[in-house]
Amino acid sequence: MSVPGTARAELLSEIIGEGLDRLATIDLHGRGIVKPIYDAARERQGGKPLSYSFSKGLIDCAKEGSAAVLATGFMIRRAMQPETDGITGTAYLAYVLSEGLGLVPLVACEAAAAGAVSAAIEATGLRRADLKSLGRYATGTRKGLYAIIGFPAAPERGAKEEHERAAAELAEGAPCVFVTIERPGKNAKGVPHTTFGVSMGDISADIDDVMDRMEKSGIPTFAVGDMGNELGMGLVSDVVGEITPYGKKCRCGCGGGVAASRRARYTMMGAISDDACYAVGASLAEQIGRADLLPDADMIERTLEAAVCSGAVDGIIAENGPSIDMIGWETHGYLIGLMREQVLAAHRHDDERPQFIDTLASVEAGIRETGR
Repeated sequence: MSVPGTARAELLSEIIGEGLDRLATIDLHGRGIVKPIYDAARERQGGKPLSYSFSKGLIDCAKEGSAAVLATGFMIRRAMQPETDGITGTAYLAYVLSEGLGLVPLVACEAAAAGAVSAAIEATGLRRADLKSLGRYATGTRKGLYAIIGFPAAPERGAKEEHERAAAELAEGAPCVFVTIERPGKNAKGVPHTTFGVSMGDISADIDDVMDRMEKSGIPTFAVGDMGNELGMGLVSDVVGEITPYGKKCRCGCGGGVAASRRARYTMMGAISDDACYAVGASLAEQIGRADLLPDADMIERTLEAAVCSGAVDGIIAENGPSIDMIGWETHGYLIGLMREQVLAAHRHDDERPQFIDTLASVEAGIRETGR
């Protein structure tokens, strides 16, 4: 049975995505929650590898020359600085979306996190532009540019007008996708929390409100998280409530637990959000045939160094150093190398011995044709 080239390529991409997901979900912390949350997210989104489905969604929703909102920044109270997790993943995805899909990244975060986030993005080679000035650029000349919009923390406590201005700026950018990466998300009671049940409402921007506006405008939403208290992870809120220490009952007194309630259209779950972003970028690069956009350990290390030099801290230990969620950079670098090799080795092997994918593609085509 002859199998169309597109179906064959998609099958190979799914198989590669399977490997990328496994690398992104290695439970380095030994928490025991990664697999059940991942399994639930995958089963509820059709059963395909999450990195594959997430990146395919980005490709399908992208409109070249349009904007992509990337919301990140998780403030750490002990340091009053953003954590490193989320920042390097955002920087890398901003680069891939710009160079690979022709989108203009508009990055939303707390004003206090903007310095570290911007430094990381510029370490990829993207150049910062004023959001209002972007409209003066012709579509073809906006490539390689990004803008950052700083939101005030706790708009309900006196900064509502500033929040409205920032939200309006994002809307004026006419984005085609909204992606949230390692951001605190509100629970069903309307309160964002740390993993350990402490309210973050006083130090976090209300990006839940921004996501709500995007959804009401019909803009597809995407969420990357690792513990289930992140914005957009509502798909798995019940699982998070059951198996995490403060999932159902937090310590702030609101009675809602830490599980984020708002649900994105596409969800990517990893053991560490940044590593999940690297997997998404690798899958996206593979699907569009751009090996030059695969995650590169040297470039991403530069983004981490830039963020740390601008004040970012490890989110678990609140220390200003080159680690992400208490895992040193060397380990993340190894994972990036394995993700690259997952893509490159799979294609090298397929070039030499295409019979494996040909056979599987024929089997799947036969199942679809006969319904068995």
